[in-house]
Amino acid sequence: MNFNALRFAGIEPDILVEYDSSGYEVGFVSAGLGVSITNEIIAREYAAFELQAKPVEPSALYHYVAVWQRGRVFSNALEASLEAILSAFRPLPQVEPNVLPIKGTLRRSRSSSSTYPD
Repeated sequence: MNFNALRFAGIEPDILVEYDSSGYEVGFVSAGLGVSITNEIIAREYAAFELQAKPVEPSALYHYVAVWQRGRVFSNALEASLEAILSAFRPLPQVEPNVLPIKGTLRRSRSSSSTYPD
């Protein structure tokens, strides 16, 4: 998926090794065998390996799909499960936030000159 993002940007990556485990990724990069593209959650896990990371902007979008056996007839429970999964990814309607007025008076803290609402 990450390679497709590069190709979309007109860059053909020179792929030396492909793997399905982030453990290999950190090992290869730590050994100086190149660079890797990963997500920021995995990159945070690599902090212990003293690697450097830089966000790629604009970041790549992932498009998720639900997959099941071709021709499968869903039970009611499976149909409800699939609908729950799909609804979790639907965009939420945009709602104006409720902004509540700050009540109280401002006072000075004894330990600093900052002011805080009561």
